[in-house]
Amino acid sequence: GEDMVDSDHPDLKQPGQRLKLLSDFFCNGGKIENLPAVISDCPEKISQVLASVDKKLVSLIKNFITPFWTITGEDAYIVALFTELSYLSETSLTKILPNWLQPGFTLDKLSEEALSVCLDFANKNNKYDWIEVICEIGSEIWPKNQRFPALWAETLAEQGKYELSLELIDEFEKKGLYSPWLRHWRTWNFMMNGNDSAALNLARDRLNEEPRDIAAAFVAGDIHLKHHRVDQAIKAYTWAFKYGVGNGDALISLSRAFNAAYLPDQADLCLENLEKISPGIASKVKLPAELLIKCTVSGTKAFINDQPVGECPFHIRNLSSGSVQIRWEPTGEKYFETVVELLPGHNQKYKYDPSSGDIHEELSRDGMITLFSDGEMIELPTLMKEYMVNNLSDLPTPQLDEFFVEND
Repeated sequence: GEDMVDSDHPDLKQPGQRLKLLSDFFCNGGKIENLPAVISDCPEKISQVLASVDKKLVSLIKNFITPFWTITGEDAYIVALFTELSYLSETSLTKILPNWLQPGFTLDKLSEEALSVCLDFANKNNKYDWIEVICEIGSEIWPKNQRFPALWAETLAEQGKYELSLELIDEFEKKGLYSPWLRHWRTWNFMMNGNDSAALNLARDRLNEEPRDIAAAFVAGDIHLKHHRVDQAIKAYTWAFKYGVGNGDALISLSRAFNAAYLPDQADLCLENLEKISPGIASKVKLPAELLIKCTVSGTKAFINDQPVGECPFHIRNLSSGSVQIRWEPTGEKYFETVVELLPGHNQKYKYDPSSGDIHEELSRDGMITLFSDGEMIELPTLMKEYMVNNLSDLPTPQLDEFFVEND
């Protein structure tokens, strides 16, 4: 900045003015010939960057400041520079540092805490590009701070950049930076990439190391529920509920698992308890619906919302509630379609008879799951009888071995 801008110019005395000139320049097309007169001649290499940079200030940071500035211990100046850019980009950020425009302000007053507040703002407003930049700067300035790498990995993961997130975690762990949240995002990335076995192994290792890491229990529960291992899902979420001291998210997950197990009373009990600790939240929880499409003619093709899903009978779980269109296409028969309303937490069956044109509908929250236990067939309610409680405080605390079995 000092090399590019004449700091003695009267228009540049106020904080933010030097970079405001540059940002105005970018917003007005970014042509070198239109550089403000107060900006001194730039080296050729810098000129090329300025000419190609995007209008957004975040691109100014990524394409100019990060490559051409070397962090050499002048932490306060780097943070101050970023804060100026934040101030220009988001006027509401002026609230984060009340001393910024106060007499007697010095760069030394800026600290790791200041950058963290910028990060909180960006995270709250889902400004992923800003989050990545802030985390990159913060990780370089404070290499031992665990927050910046973890949130950086999380931001990449939430954008579906799972491989990039894993590469980033590898990089930080090679530098000797280990944190529970980095381990969590490694586990979560494996799960989202479909590597469920690796995710379960990491989750188990983490719970052995720290039983109160309920994020690992959530991962285990989510994987089991995806594979409809509802008994193990219930136990994993119960672990999260027990060690999370009444965690609301655990109650929501438990209600989903109990509902998938056709134990509606237990699902409702979880939501009733959720309402007590977080009024108004339970009414917003919409349990998934199940749909079974059948036909009296074998080989009939089934469609949902004009998308082919297979031949009847066809069963699909984890549907959102609301209206869906079902179409039957029997071989050699005229197709038939109808619109049905899927209800939260319900198991709905529709059987079409082409000969009469009738549809038989069944709507319930009932069902039955039969499992193998010790080589014998056993119905789920019998297997899970200890979890059929009237008070959630009476739920047993499961053992790890009870919900880390991968047999479908």
